[in-house]
Amino acid sequence: MKTLCTTLLLCLFLLAATGCGSKSYQVKTTDGDVYTTSEQPEYDKKSQTYSFENEKGMAVTIKREDLKVIEEVK
Repeated sequence: MKTLCTTLLLCLFLLAATGCGSKSYQVKTTDGDVYTTSEQPEYDKKSQTYSFENEKGMAVTIKREDLKVIEEVK
């Protein structure tokens, strides 16, 4: 019984730790496109663009004026 409780507590802890560490972001554009990325988009002041890698591994660059919102999704 003690081993079962210990195992369950360990599994619960690992599940909670995994859920807390995974962040993703939704990037929405003014024309309705929605991108999902596991990294926070980087802003380049010189070109005034946001760059990131989408969930398919493709590089995406969006102009600041075309960006509607960046939302963190847990």
